[in-house]
Amino acid sequence: MRSIAAGKNHSLALLKNGTLWSWGSNEFDQLATSAAEVVMPQRIPYIDGVQMITAGHDHSAAVIG
Repeated sequence: MRSIAAGKNHSLALLKNGTLWSWGSNEFDQLATSAAEVVMPQRIPYIDGVQMITAGHDHSAAVIG
């Protein structure tokens, strides 16, 4: 585990291998999935090489590269 970020009702985890995982409420599409809610951490498949993450009230952001 490299980093954890949390918003109002969602969370992100950045693993040491650069993969990004998300879970929680997806009311504002902040989890990068079509599901309304994600109960268990789910890998975001099309984002690799993540260096940093952050989460706000209803948004998520990642720095890639």
